[in-house]
Amino acid sequence: MLSGFMQWFAVSPPGLQGAVARELGTLPGAVAEPPEPAGVAFSGDLTVGMAANLHLRTATRVLLRLGEVKARALPELERKLGDLSFAGLLPPVPADSIRVEVTTHRCRLYHTGAIAERLRNVLPKQANGASTPENEPRILVRGIRDRFTVSLDSSGELLHRRGWRTEAGRAPLRETLAAGILTLCEHRPGSTLIDGMCGAGTFAIEAAAMAQARAPGLGRHFAFESWPNFDAAAWKTLCDKARAQVVATRGVTICFDRNADGIDRARRNAERAGLGEALNFEVASFEDALPPEGAPPGLVILNPPYGRRLGSTQMARSVLTMIGERMRGPWQAYGLAILTPERDAEALLRMRSTEQFELDNGGLAVRLIRFAPQKQR
Repeated sequence: MLSGFMQWFAVSPPGLQGAVARELGTLPGAVAEPPEPAGVAFSGDLTVGMAANLHLRTATRVLLRLGEVKARALPELERKLGDLSFAGLLPPVPADSIRVEVTTHRCRLYHTGAIAERLRNVLPKQANGASTPENEPRILVRGIRDRFTVSLDSSGELLHRRGWRTEAGRAPLRETLAAGILTLCEHRPGSTLIDGMCGAGTFAIEAAAMAQARAPGLGRHFAFESWPNFDAAAWKTLCDKARAQVVATRGVTICFDRNADGIDRARRNAERAGLGEALNFEVASFEDALPPEGAPPGLVILNPPYGRRLGSTQMARSVLTMIGERMRGPWQAYGLAILTPERDAEALLRMRSTEQFELDNGGLAVRLIRFAPQKQR
């Protein structure tokens, strides 16, 4: 197994760098640096990198930083790249199956294909073992102002792919974004959560997994498992410990959706996640839904349809008006978190926010807007 201090980078969805940093702060052995625009750098041994893949809910992927070189000519670049160590990291696959992805910004060397070729020239010569999607290495080169950072993807598939959402709605919300929003809302695991327009059930399922302390990476494959020096025993220990930390569900989580087929889809997703018994599903429009009796007020979280989904911007704005009426009415004891691209959402809701965050949902700029309960509890 590779040992010693290693440099890692947790790639973050836009706007969630702080949430990723907070998660890394709770990861034993990880030493995190201040957030950057693309994510959070941290250090630790290989076990820390594996644990980051297993436990991080909000990161997109985890990269192993192999080094940084400065070069302004291709021969210089190739020579310096040759000093980087790939020992124990690349599986024995054909060279043409190694994915090299290059981006440059304000670099004298800007031809990404030529940069990728120079990197392949210095990679260790591997035996021609079988290449599969599970062991296909992915190396990233990022050039900024003639400095090139080389990283190896340790995750493989993006980390939002937990394995349970095989059925999605028309505009699915990524699990990493849902977990990040719950973190930004300071949702307390076990407190009452209302997913008022649940779609595929992503908010509710992520909240239930957080309440049970279920590691999001349990049950899936990671790229580091194909590294020659992968320590299967250490990985098993991490997974066994994560399974032992799962606790019984607390609190009340209810999923509302006006579409019966959507509720059935969300219920099946929850069952695949092992959380079917932790959630309550009801076919109801948020316009008609009422707070559960006997449950302490908590948080209503909504990802309402935007204009592009409804086919009309005016319809999307009318939905916000309806939400405001409901939150000032039967749901006034609940806090509200809403994801919307509307810049005048507060005026449409007729509510004053307590906090706002700029985020990205599938390439669309949106805001997470938080509101305190409209009635003091």
